[in-house]
Order: sequence, then structure tokens, then C-alpha cells
Amino acid sequence: MKNLFLHIGFGKTGSSALQVWLHNNADQLRTHGILYPRESSAKIDDYAITSGNGVRLFRALKEGSVDQLIKDAPILDGVDVLYSSEVLQELNEDEFLKLHSVAKSHDYNIVIIAFVRDLYDILYSAYMQLVKRHLMHKTFHEYGLSTQTLQQFHVLRKFEQRFDDIRLIHYDGALESGIEKAFCAKIGVDPNSMEVMAKRKVNRSLTSVELEILRQANEFFTSKFAPNNRFSSTISDALIYANPEAETEILLDQEVINHLETTFRSTIDTINDTYFSEPALKVFNPRNKKVTRKLPKISKEYLITLNALIHSVKEFEFAEQGQRKNATAGADGESNKLTRNDQRIVNFLRDEAIGLENKNPRKAFVLMAAAQMLRPNGPVINQKVEEYSERFSIVKKREG
Repeated sequence: MKNLFLHIGFGKTGSSALQVWLHNNADQLRTHGILYPRESSAKIDDYAITSGNGVRLFRALKEGSVDQLIKDAPILDGVDVLYSSEVLQELNEDEFLKLHSVAKSHDYNIVIIAFVRDLYDILYSAYMQLVKRHLMHKTFHEYGLSTQTLQQFHVLRKFEQRFDDIRLIHYDGALESGIEKAFCAKIGVDPNSMEVMAKRKVNRSLTSVELEILRQANEFFTSKFAPNNRFSSTISDALIYANPEAETEILLDQEVINHLETTFRSTIDTINDTYFSEPALKVFNPRNKKVTRKLPKISKEYLITLNALIHSVKEFEFAEQGQRKNATAGADGESNKLTRNDQRIVNFLRDEAIGLENKNPRKAFVLMAAAQMLRPNGPVINQKVEEYSERFSIVKKREG
């Protein structure tokens, strides 16, 4: 049987960089008997915004046209096909059934490929993105101890219930030699026969001091103004691009490590036993990482000044028309924010944004931001908004 490879992520594991690499090396993959369908043969810039070619498959499944998509693809007998996109994580039961049906009718074996990441690293990375982009002001200690589930485990369980052939890659272990090499091994391609992925650093992490300053700035801001993520995004961008080569570190909280160990030990053991020849996935591995165990102390005088500055500004560009918090409350004191989502509208905005990523990235950014307002906890939507924010910041820097 031919293989239908589906790379689905997970989050914070280099999916966009891998998708650019797959697109630019599609011809070379074809010589190995693997078709990576793409809309254009033109090379993609290393910093291009892309969700991968799997968006087409995702839409076809949503629209019920996946059989036609397979028929229209320039597929020869005996050729494997590869689709990649994190949006595939959002497929539902009906769409899984459609996928199985069309794969069976065209004699395909479905292979799911995903990267898993050490727990503390992915949790700390997710927390930092919330501080940088989403006004998070809880401490990492609070955030970490409140964590009861991780997106990579939730999605893995969902796919395990529907597919037999799942191939996991330990992201942390693959970094040293290159994630593209580990990926090639999973699709049966000699890693040394392929072009090496370009090294690129997108939107560095914050230092522990920067993180603590921004966290407290977020707290001051949200206590006085209507929430708007542009506040934290603007400050984090200013910190990063003023000193792009700053040496960063991981704040190591032993209580959070103990919590992750207690909460997820059985899941870690199951994944290691199922997918790896020796224990690969860990709660935390300090190898080659700079670690600090103390939350930085920001002087009281500095924080008083920061709070006063935020309080004294009567109009923020990012605040909703510069109004004070609760200024738009109704007569009954209730906020006029949307409290219920029309899923069709949210899905339309999300899908339209993804479809416009290459043709009109700025419009894609606006549409995805609108989808985020209606579904603030959507994992794919939040991931895309973060990705768009980071890429636009880089474009600004390069143009400058």
C-alpha cells in the first residue's frame, strides 16, 4: 500500500520551519517517491508565513471534496503523499471517517507524524508566549501548578483513538542533528540525502528579568484598561529587537517540576514505552540549557514608577478607544463583550485567514485576530496569531 503521511505538529516544535523546508525540497522528496503537493514551485523565503500544504486537505475534508482532491493530485502508482499542517489537529470524528474512507478507496495507509516536547520546556515556552502576546500576569509558579493537561497529550490521545500508525519524534532529542533529519527517518528517506534545513532564530525568548517586568506591566495595564494584546506584544517586541542577541535562561521551579512529574508520569511512561526504544520524553532535561532558580527581584521604586506611568497615560493606542476598564459596561454593569460564539463565523474567519497567508499575509493577520477575539482559547488560532506577530516583527526589523 501507498502511505498518506500527515504531519500534525504539535505546538512549539518547529512546524512552520519544517513546512518551509518541505515546500522548498519537494522536488528532492519526489525523487525518493514522496509527493508533497504544493500550489507553486516557487521557493518560499525562510521567514514566510505558512501553515503547510495540509490546509488544502483540511478544507477538502470540511467541504466533503477530499476524494476529488486525491483524484486531482498528480499521483503515480506507488507514490506516497505527504501533507503537513497543525490545523489538521482540529479534525473531528466525521472528518476522520471521511479520511479513512477515501484512503481505503485509493489504497493508502494513513501515517500520523508528530513531535513531542519535554514537558517543562513546552510549558515554560507556552507561558512565555502568553506573557509576551496575551497579557498573562500570573507568575509561572501559579501557572505551572494549575496545569492539569497539555495540548500535545490531548491531541495525541484523540488521534490514537482513530489511527493505528502513529510515529512520534522527540523534538528535544532531534534538535542537535536537525528536526528535518529525524522527520526524514520517519518517512523512510535517508536523512543524509536531503538538503540541511537553514538555521533561523525567530523571536528570541525573554530573559528572566524582561519576563518579570512585562508580567507586572501586564498586571498594571489590565487593572486599568480594557484588555488588548497589542500592549504586551509591543513591549515584548521592543525588548527583543533592542537586544536580539541577549542571553536567555529558563527559570527552574522545582515545585512545578514535581507537579508535572506527579500529574503526567504515567503518560510519559506510556509514550516512552509505546513510541521510543529507550526513554526519550522527560519532564525536564537541563543538558545544554542555562538555568536560573531564582525569580529576579525588580526594585520597588521601578515598579512604582512603571505603575504610575501606565496609570497616568489617558489614552493608549492599544486600549479600546483609550477607554478605562468597564467603560463600555451596560446599565446593569455587565460587559458588552461577546459571551457566545457562533462556531461557523469563527471557523470561517480562521479558514479564510489560513487561505490568505501567502497571498495577503496582513489581511490574514487581521482575520485571525478577529477569530481570536471570538475564540480566545482556540489552540490553532492562538498559535497562528503568535506566528503572524513574530513574522511581521522580523519583517519590520529586516526592512529597517
